Amino acid sequence: NLAVIRTWGSREGVTKYGVDFQPSSGVYNETTFVNFDKLIKEVSDRDLKLIISLVNNWDTFGGMCQYVKWCNVANASLCDAEAPYPFSTPTKVHDMFYTNECTKNLYKNYVAHFLNRKNTLTGVKYKDDPTIFAWELANEPRVRTDPTCNILNNWIGEMSAYIKSIDSNHIVTTGSDGGYKNKTSNPPWSWWYHCNEGHDYIPNHLWAD
Repeated sequence: NLAVIRTWGSREGVTKYGVDFQPSSGVYNETTFVNFDKLIKEVSDRDLKLIISLVNNWDTFGGMCQYVKWCNVANASLCDAEAPYPFSTPTKVHDMFYTNECTKNLYKNYVAHFLNRKNTLTGVKYKDDPTIFAWELANEPRVRTDPTCNILNNWIGEMSAYIKSIDSNHIVTTGSDGGYKNKTSNPPWSWWYHCNEGHDYIPNHLWAD
């Protein structure tokens, strides 16, 4: 009795199971996109809706670190979204994804390509397809080196506005899995309530709808 399902709409520089949406910067794998056309049609035929995630915070599918590497950010080879606490250079490099102009522009280019794609089976552009319920900015975004929680909030605002400038038909969601900046907790230092992941759930979602 599902009504809405969520799927990946990204994989950067990593080919696994024959899937690679963006094998290199600005290059889009038509075979993968044709398969995604089929996915959208199958979902539509079953009277379901899709939430589509546009980038992964984590390194498994390339993700934000791949964008950092494509942009030759300082120490890009050290980028690691999953580096353990205490967070140092690998995490700082990962977090450049949210502020570096090159990475932001590459992400926007990919989003524009994705939203404007015309389904080869239905002739409907993704941005106009009622099968799509929402665009998810990122899967589980983190900015662990920002104790203010402002960096992620600013990025969400910028990218939400960008998507809405292309597509006024669909909901935009953050992809955040929780976390607050200043929230009463027990014990008082509880990790998820004091901006230790760089996100602040309520302000983050004031941008997206």
